[in-house]
Amino acid sequence: MHKFVCALAVMLAVPGLLSPVVWADEPVKQANSSATLATEYLFQRAHLGKIMDPAVLRYKFERRAEPADSFTDVIDLKVENIRDDGRRDTSFEFFTGPRSRPYPAMSDFFGNPLVIVFLQRDVWALSRARGGQARYFTYRIRQALREAAKVEKKTIQTDLGAIAVHSITIAPYKDDRYRRKLGQFEFKTYEFVVSQQVPGEIYMIRTLVPSADKTAPMIEETVTFENLRKFPGGTTEQ
Repeated sequence: MHKFVCALAVMLAVPGLLSPVVWADEPVKQANSSATLATEYLFQRAHLGKIMDPAVLRYKFERRAEPADSFTDVIDLKVENIRDDGRRDTSFEFFTGPRSRPYPAMSDFFGNPLVIVFLQRDVWALSRARGGQARYFTYRIRQALREAAKVEKKTIQTDLGAIAVHSITIAPYKDDRYRRKLGQFEFKTYEFVVSQQVPGEIYMIRTLVPSADKTAPMIEETVTFENLRKFPGGTTEQ
């Protein structure tokens, strides 16, 4: 089992977090090539391998929903203890002020744990909103990544300039057997944008719940890479 995925299973077993779930390491029956690429890009790459000094990866978080429930904040991923074998220790400052959420530090990582932490928060929010079990939503996301992911290679314009990316999209609850309970969340989509030209390789994660009339999102959440800051005493930004 890949070291990154093993560490994720341990992290998800911490009391108060998700039950132990391996996101990308179980055998897949009749996996298509896109599913293979999706799990590779999200879970099996050494995303942090090019970060050679202790650093902070900053991501901008935006939530669009009802006016009272919309906000913008930041997520800082700290990368420390750079080992010769490429592993790094990581920790999060997830949101600021009263929105701040605690997450345990994670040691000995190759990959970028942002994907797992984001999905952990996402399935718990969906569980609270619709009353289902977070474990079930986790299963459906994992299944969609393995069996129905769409992967597109393209070039996009960003604040960093033009970058080559792979865009991975899934709709894990479409035609779900509990769709009557899910309401508009049946049509929720997830997009992950990864690029080797971005420190940490995760450029963006976006979820979208369309409104019933499809004129505007009911809920849209986006996490976008902003910059990398070296520390301590470093002044370089990328």
